[in-house]
Amino acid sequence: MAANSSPTGDLSLVLAGHATTLVVGLCQVLGDIRVMMTALAGGTQALVIAAVIACVIVLLRVHRRRFAVLRALGAPKAYVFACIWLYVVTIVATGATAGLIVGFGGSYLAGLFVASQTGVALSPSIGLQEVSLAAGLVAIGCVFAVVPAAALYRDRLDRALQTIS
Repeated sequence: MAANSSPTGDLSLVLAGHATTLVVGLCQVLGDIRVMMTALAGGTQALVIAAVIACVIVLLRVHRRRFAVLRALGAPKAYVFACIWLYVVTIVATGATAGLIVGFGGSYLAGLFVASQTGVALSPSIGLQEVSLAAGLVAIGCVFAVVPAAALYRDRLDRALQTIS
């Protein structure tokens, strides 16, 4: 009872309450920033997938005549479809793997920089969440790889042979 009525006791309770309020507010702001950054990262990944598919469609249009020659030499349409699909999937899988490696390297370098500036050691690691995200992107890429493969699959052979490459 006597400790609570002393001026020092009351001041420490006020300061503790004030610090708690500040920490709670800081945690709320950081939580909001995390949600925003997660949404931005998701949007960025969707744009990257769309850009890769658009580039692959343009690239396959450039090679349209070569695939038509392959079909004219007797390759079944399904074989050409599989070649194109595997080509796109290989690009997406290589990109996802390279993204994990470059991302880890960049995080490691950023951790070294932060440690040299602040003295706080950061140790990045690639966990199950990152690997599952990359695998999900590859799975989405496998589904979207059907688009350029189907476009050349449905292409008329005579028109494809007449194109200039």
